[in-house]
Amino acid sequence: RALDPRSFVEYIDTPEIARKRYGSEAIYRQVFDDVDALLKAPAFTSNKLAFDGFPSGMGEDMVRISLQEFGDITALSSKGGDDPTAESCSGTVEFATVEAAEAAVAKWDGVDMGLGKSLSFKFIE
Repeated sequence: RALDPRSFVEYIDTPEIARKRYGSEAIYRQVFDDVDALLKAPAFTSNKLAFDGFPSGMGEDMVRISLQEFGDITALSSKGGDDPTAESCSGTVEFATVEAAEAAVAKWDGVDMGLGKSLSFKFIE
């Protein structure tokens, strides 16, 4: 028999009730266990980040100096940083460790830079 799609919504909202209602069937128990495992799994992280939102004209050297507070940088490329007419400075950075990249995201992702601009840091492969 087909799984009732409402069971998944109910499980996300009230897992204990959904387990009581659907838990007598092995297929539901397995799916619910799989959902729990996925929800507990760590988010994707990497030592590589894409960034955007630094002021245009900032320059790659200033971006490097700003990011070094989190750890050693093994690679950095940017565009728009040496062009004061660009909308913003964006690029990629590779840190020596995942922890350094995580610290950069935790501190700076979403930071308001003024004039309607926010920093954006995203993990990439």
